Amino acid sequence: MIAGALLLFHTVRKLRLKQIIFRVYYLLVKPTIPVACANRLRCKISTWHEPQFRRPATEDGFTFEFLNRSHSIDSDWNIPNLAKLWLYNLHYHDDLCSINSSSRREVYSSMLDRWVLENPPLEGNGWEPYCISLRVVNWIKWFAREPRDSFTPRLQISLSLQADILIQRIEYHILGNHLLANAKALVFLGVFFGGAAGEYFLSRGLKIIDEELGEQFLPDGGHFELSPMYHAIVIWDLADLINLSRLSGIESLLERVVGWESKLAAGIEWLEKMVHPDGGISFFNDAAMGVAPSLKNLNEYLNMLEISVNSTAQGSMHPTAYWLKSSGFIIFEWGDAQKCIVDVGHIGPDYQPGHAHADTLSFELSLFAKRIFVNSGVSEYASGIERRRQRSTSAHNTVVVDGQDSSQVWSAFRVAKRAKPIRVALDESRAGRILLTAAHDGYVRLTENVVHERIFDAIDGAILITDRLIGDSCSGEAHWHLHPDIQVCQRDGAKLILQTASGERIYLTFSDEKFVLKSTTWHPSFGITIPTYKLVSEVNVKGSWLKIEWKF
Repeated sequence: MIAGALLLFHTVRKLRLKQIIFRVYYLLVKPTIPVACANRLRCKISTWHEPQFRRPATEDGFTFEFLNRSHSIDSDWNIPNLAKLWLYNLHYHDDLCSINSSSRREVYSSMLDRWVLENPPLEGNGWEPYCISLRVVNWIKWFAREPRDSFTPRLQISLSLQADILIQRIEYHILGNHLLANAKALVFLGVFFGGAAGEYFLSRGLKIIDEELGEQFLPDGGHFELSPMYHAIVIWDLADLINLSRLSGIESLLERVVGWESKLAAGIEWLEKMVHPDGGISFFNDAAMGVAPSLKNLNEYLNMLEISVNSTAQGSMHPTAYWLKSSGFIIFEWGDAQKCIVDVGHIGPDYQPGHAHADTLSFELSLFAKRIFVNSGVSEYASGIERRRQRSTSAHNTVVVDGQDSSQVWSAFRVAKRAKPIRVALDESRAGRILLTAAHDGYVRLTENVVHERIFDAIDGAILITDRLIGDSCSGEAHWHLHPDIQVCQRDGAKLILQTASGERIYLTFSDEKFVLKSTTWHPSFGITIPTYKLVSEVNVKGSWLKIEWKF
């Protein structure tokens, strides 16, 4: 009981007062359902264009596939035995902006009518503010693309009701990307609707965006939740706001476009560093493929908006390093096909670490444009053993001490005590060699007061990773997760040979023979579990190391 109380204390004490006040307020004061009436239209958007990257989730409006799971929906849009995240996706209505969505006009028109009739105000998941926020933006984009008669009086009344409920439930108790999604929705509603209601939605949305952009986007361009997946989502949101500003011509939007374009360009440059040579995002914190737009999708949007971004691509096969200091990531590159991404950052943000993992000093490595060492990824958000495991230190390429996590991740989205990076130093003074030294204090809460120190020594065609535990009589395990396509083809004592699917070889040498190969799983997308292997080696106060070599 005492341990549980301490866990809760160290979780809650980081919250902002605003979060606590609004959490209590929303528990005590329920939203009211306004009289059903339609706000008048502003008629400022005559059309809507954006690159379409989402594949359709339904062909008939009754059977839907989300998160690699398919279910049929009759009249109940809130089936209790379905995962909440799956139901959230059902209510987002992202299909309205999916590939070739106009070819399914009749299906979607019928689906929208069904949704309105079968989801009364404030009943079910669809009326939670995050769902409302994503759905109203998709509706407005749809109505701006389709013939005017597609926006029936029933849908106009429903959209007005959704806007009124959203304004009563802005997610100040959560903050983070949820609050940005609320604000974006209010701006879209403010442009779509006219009169006093439209002006109110627009001013509230812009006020939140003005307050949040400076905080949520770090000086190096990264989003402060430190998830490449959510970063890509909010970058697309920025592109949408710029697009909306140009299409509407509303002065209060246009005067902000230059600042938004600057944030967008910096965010794209950040993401370019955080993707692997295969074009997909790295798996730090909550990150999975198939949810957010890819870097390619985002670049297509930027090209459409005629926004240019400086590329950081380099051709030298000698190691080059980039330090995203405010985000806490250091990237090593050897040409365009070899990349190592290392997490030396804080759990963040302090007051909203819901998407954080216990992955301090973890890394991912691609060679020959193929992923070699990978973090485990994410397949679900439901609170339980598997969600807890996927956030744990042992699911990442770093060191576990006494079976404990470096940061106390618990429940589905909670973190108590957090690891703090210390003594981070990047030495680029020697030609053809880069040395990264970093440590964290995540294990000082244990009786041994352990500090984990890790050194990355990068040279041409190789990287040496050394781990040491600083403390009295302590020991731990280093976990090295292999991508499922990587084959362990030969072992000779402390040496190991890995082989890619196309035959390239990677040579591993451990500091001793005390390492084992264990079965585990990789989760590149929600709902996906792929068997793979990880290597586990001993770490102690004397230190241990792994040398990874490859030949071009």
